[in-house]
Amino acid sequence: MITVMHHNLLSHTSMSVSGFKLNNSQEAIKSLRKNGLNLVLSGHIHMQDIQVDPADANEDTASSEQMPIYDIATSAMAVNPHQYGAMTFDPVSRTVNYKATSLNVEGWAEANQITDHNLLNFKAYAEEAFATNSYDKAMDSLKESPLTEAEKESMAKVMSKLNVRYFAGTAGTFAKDIKALPGYKLWEEQQDGFLGGYVQSMAEEKALSNVDLEVVLTKQ
Repeated sequence: MITVMHHNLLSHTSMSVSGFKLNNSQEAIKSLRKNGLNLVLSGHIHMQDIQVDPADANEDTASSEQMPIYDIATSAMAVNPHQYGAMTFDPVSRTVNYKATSLNVEGWAEANQITDHNLLNFKAYAEEAFATNSYDKAMDSLKESPLTEAEKESMAKVMSKLNVRYFAGTAGTFAKDIKALPGYKLWEEQQDGFLGGYVQSMAEEKALSNVDLEVVLTKQ
């Protein structure tokens, strides 16, 4: 048995935001543990992220009261990188394998003899569109800033690159190159506004993968 819900069971960002996680998440977690359910699929935030409660859970030693519960926030197929969760289940070992998988739009277009350049090169087209939108939002948020135009552009490029990886679920694993950029240092100096905190939260390192998971279902 796998639990599926729209809003998230766990927090998928270090930022203080409302409207994503269940208001009664702790009550829900207790109920899931009581009934031996340890895997949740959720959505709402449109990005790929996997969290576990408790965060330092050790499946070999955890008691039933601290049984690890995984919440997989799955990407929205309508949002870059247009991926979904592919899952397999082994009934003998009760093991679930989850992997974020991109839609093969290029293969579909080619098989149907479609000549649209954007569909035949959909991955690059979709990523560029998402990156451009992220860049424009960052530039718009910085328009009243006293920073130079070159500094704003540098910051917007960082925001754009990070946001692409963040929604794909890879920013926490692959962000060292972006954090070394001058534009990231400028974001770290921003004390006010949402985007400064958002950029830094996207770049936080994470040990648990956001794009694949192997977990044994506990409910018999």
